[in-house]
Amino acid sequence: MKRSVAVVLILVFVLMMAGCSQDKANDVNATNKDEVGNILAVVDGEEITLEAFEKTYAIVKRNYIEIYGEDALSQEYNGKALGELIKVEIMNNMILDVLKYEYVKSLDQAIEVAEIEDAYQKYYDAEMKDNVEQAAFYKENGIDEAFIKSQIESSLYASRFVEILEASVNETDSIDDETFEAMVARVSARHILVATLEEADAVIARIKSGEAFEVIAAEVSTDTGSGALGGDLGFFMRGEMVPAFEDAAFELEVGVVSEPVESQFGFHIIKVDNRQTIADMRANEVSEEEINAIRQNLMEAKIEAAYHEKVAELMEAATIERHDELIGQ
Repeated sequence: MKRSVAVVLILVFVLMMAGCSQDKANDVNATNKDEVGNILAVVDGEEITLEAFEKTYAIVKRNYIEIYGEDALSQEYNGKALGELIKVEIMNNMILDVLKYEYVKSLDQAIEVAEIEDAYQKYYDAEMKDNVEQAAFYKENGIDEAFIKSQIESSLYASRFVEILEASVNETDSIDDETFEAMVARVSARHILVATLEEADAVIARIKSGEAFEVIAAEVSTDTGSGALGGDLGFFMRGEMVPAFEDAAFELEVGVVSEPVESQFGFHIIKVDNRQTIADMRANEVSEEEINAIRQNLMEAKIEAAYHEKVAELMEAATIERHDELIGQ
């Protein structure tokens, strides 16, 4: 039940180019549908244009086709073509980039023009200079120097946004050595996976009546791989399981059977066989490199949580008007 890797792989290049232009020259009232025209969204008064979206999508489309082939964007996931899913993701990123831009500027940490120029020059030297094919593609799609610089600016603000959150987490949520050593770092657990809550309740009733967890797992678990092993999943660390399963497993005491835990895979009944703290792992001669990696992963998880919390806060406070119909949604 390891965490699934997302089907849609957003390219590193897309992260740079999927921002929106910070051009504030136009003052269009997007609430008047007769005047929406080229305005895809308005975020706190900041306009995101359909033109900027189309240029960005053209770049993403080209990169996907080059890597995955002509049919890549027509493949369906959960009933939708990949190309349509990417369009929505780009639009969401463009909206988020405006919010990140506003937040960074509000903290007086604006990106200097010289930094944008330097990043553009590096990009030009690496990707555009003497690249006739790319120059032709950019010309065909109206992608000029000003557009690229605006996207680089957006990318730099997004990076600064993350740096600000990292600094805050490192200052307020650092883990002292004593706490770290006592922290449960990994658990060994078993589970029985079934499709419905009623089936899960029936499994728990059988366990309470004295039937062996391992026998029931082999008989009814829809995770047949672990079921054949009596439900045994072995040791795992935080970040390796889906969140609902992980949270329950790390909270359980050894030998205790959980109540039904719902995830996207169904309903789990979990039993923990062993728990190891960092101190236990040292006693078992786990390498210092692996232990340091655990500390790093913990901090990264805190930063990720802070990121999602801040994004949710910014989204909640923002005034956002979307026109998804302009991109066929």
